[in-house]
Amino acid sequence: MNRFGLGEVPFSRGGIFNNRDGDFRRHRAAIKHAISNNVPNMAVASRLIAQGVIGAELDKQIRHQAARWVDISTVFEILPQPTNTVRPSTTRKDALGIPMLTVHYEVDDYVKAAKSVVDADYKQFVSLMGGTVIEDNTGWQNRDHLMGTVIMGDNPKDSVVNHECRCWDHSNLFLATTGVIPASGVINPTLTGVALSIRAAEIIDREI
Repeated sequence: MNRFGLGEVPFSRGGIFNNRDGDFRRHRAAIKHAISNNVPNMAVASRLIAQGVIGAELDKQIRHQAARWVDISTVFEILPQPTNTVRPSTTRKDALGIPMLTVHYEVDDYVKAAKSVVDADYKQFVSLMGGTVIEDNTGWQNRDHLMGTVIMGDNPKDSVVNHECRCWDHSNLFLATTGVIPASGVINPTLTGVALSIRAAEIIDREI
């Protein structure tokens, strides 16, 4: 187990992709169910201690429950809404006097329309496995993949970089980042970011 208590195994052992694409996307967001493989000892122990379980029984219950713990989360497709913005603040500055960022973000009806599908799937998961819901986090959460703000496009009026990840305003500046991706699907953007970075690196190599 590493210092974060997550274990030394792949954190994701699989997923359910049945609703990744389809005609339904005219009306609601695509979704992906991710099955996590984190070692849950810390979460299990915290819950048991809060219930007053201590000593040898605590150790026994941690082993018993951790071996039967399933952590499922769902990723929703996000459209590139122009109302979702990151702007320099007009009132707040950091220690260097640089404007801090003001983020405006809303979960739109397109995304919310998929929630009923997710709720139905989760009920089916619990039923099929004969499980018990330990914790139900129904709120919207960030999935930690930074995308957008320096988006790619064909027009310098509404984008920051072109298809090469080259900045419109500075032809010798390339942005090798997933920030050039304007919207988030349900699949992690890392490999796409790597591919874009390799392409940019090859262009830079030719031009130096």
